[in-house]
Amino acid sequence: MAAEPETPETDRDGPPREGPLARDSLTIRRLLLLTAGLAIGLGLFTPERQEGRLIRLNLDATLGLFSAAMLGLALPAPLFVLGQRLAKGPAIGPGGLYALTIGLGALLMLPPVAMHRFAGKPGAVIVCLFYVMPLVSLWYFLAAAITGHLGRKLFARSTAWTERYGFLLAVLWTPLGVWLLIQFYMDSF
Repeated sequence: MAAEPETPETDRDGPPREGPLARDSLTIRRLLLLTAGLAIGLGLFTPERQEGRLIRLNLDATLGLFSAAMLGLALPAPLFVLGQRLAKGPAIGPGGLYALTIGLGALLMLPPVAMHRFAGKPGAVIVCLFYVMPLVSLWYFLAAAITGHLGRKLFARSTAWTERYGFLLAVLWTPLGVWLLIQFYMDSF
């Protein structure tokens, strides 16, 4: 009895598949980069410390800690998206573009945040990131919903991991953007 030829659907072992059916998934390398990004984000973007302890846990400090974690998860995004492009993987879609945008924003603001943190000076950079990133996520998520980029296709096996990752970042950050928008409206009226 002849062995069944391996097709992209039945090939479970060996090198990564190529072509339209190539599976793009969460790997150990990506998981390690996400963990490192999370550690950097929590280390640099957390609320200011007073006398060696975190500020009393109130709503602002909790949201600041959440924002720091999200910034950390966004830090490796440019590596993921550029790696996908260099490997001639699937085209970058709206989720990958969002991940790249947020990741580049976090990376470009990382040096000023680090300088302020190590110098011990208060800086407006962290406050800027706290307000800007969730609002950008909210605007992106609304635009993706209006243009039809949210749907069942996002959960298909053929959808690139970077697409899901970008949409996950947007979904996680959007509630904070909604909360900030409500606060802005409440302050205005």
